[in-house]
Amino acid sequence: MVIEKKETYTYTSPTGVVFVITDAPSLVYENDEGAKEVRLTPESSRTINKYIREGLELYSEPNILSASFEEVKQGLSVDLQLKFDGDNISLDKSSLDTWNTIIKSVKKSFDFIKKAYEQAREVRQIKSPIVVPAKGSLIIGLRSHPESTPPLFEGIEEFDESAIKSEIQILQLLIDGNDFINEEKVQNDLLLSYPEVRIGVIKAIEALAPQDSGQIHEVKILPKSNLFFKKDVITLTKETHRRASKLRKDLESKSEQEHREVIIVGQIDALERNGSMRIKNIEYNYPVFKNYPTRALFQDHLWKNIVTFFEEKNTRLVFRGVEFKFNGQWSNRPIIKSIQKAPEATEVKDLALAKSKMEDVQETN
Repeated sequence: MVIEKKETYTYTSPTGVVFVITDAPSLVYENDEGAKEVRLTPESSRTINKYIREGLELYSEPNILSASFEEVKQGLSVDLQLKFDGDNISLDKSSLDTWNTIIKSVKKSFDFIKKAYEQAREVRQIKSPIVVPAKGSLIIGLRSHPESTPPLFEGIEEFDESAIKSEIQILQLLIDGNDFINEEKVQNDLLLSYPEVRIGVIKAIEALAPQDSGQIHEVKILPKSNLFFKKDVITLTKETHRRASKLRKDLESKSEQEHREVIIVGQIDALERNGSMRIKNIEYNYPVFKNYPTRALFQDHLWKNIVTFFEEKNTRLVFRGVEFKFNGQWSNRPIIKSIQKAPEATEVKDLALAKSKMEDVQETN
């Protein structure tokens, strides 16, 4: 006889980490003599084994993890780990003041980028990540909300796997911001395109990096999610804090961010996972210069129109937007703010004529 029940499951790892899972779906086998054997169902066994693997990646010293099966299904995996090293910095030695300082710096750091991202991308309010503490040096895991869905391609099946949550893009900015501060090559489209995002990222790293007067010596950023474009370990030091502070003051001292109008006539070639697109068959671009980019970002409110045009295939379009400077040069990453079908003319040679026709299109659409 087989009976379905919910049982408590316990596992102790060789390193002393104890997992206690309550209400785990189980099967109770009873023979004719009344002897019973309890086994996890195949599904709950897979779920619990995954949870244990994730737990052992986060906890390397003896600990007790207790959770219900429903909580286990959400998992322990994190998108990003922040590891704080310094004098007497560990889960079992740090004072409440140290914990308070660290949590405040993490929240402040995320909020700086979140606010800049929301302003630049014109998106709705984004949730702060879930915090998952771990043992050892002070380690804090950040995880995006499981119920969050990428706003860009929501409901479009073929793009679901490649679209990236806004929360992940914000954490990616934290990773890539260190390259910007250290004057290394920057490839993040959001950093290249939006001045407000650059300042938000600098503030975030300045808030997170250890200060001269603090007991924390360094902070390591360890990307964990396979959605990140780059997964190198980033180390923030007191020198990082000084460089970020100087760069922030330099950028904030500029009275305005230089930008110019951008007009492109072409077709959508591909939609990319970070909310950008590639443009092909460019007939016209303003301003005109060599090697004009075939890649551009677009504001989230345009996504329905862009997907519609993309599905129509080879539709000639007029893209209008702005381009900002990055490190004194034009970024080559225009930000598209409006999109319409192009005029009927097969070629656009004269700038004044082009602008006139595009304005006509904008009025009629």
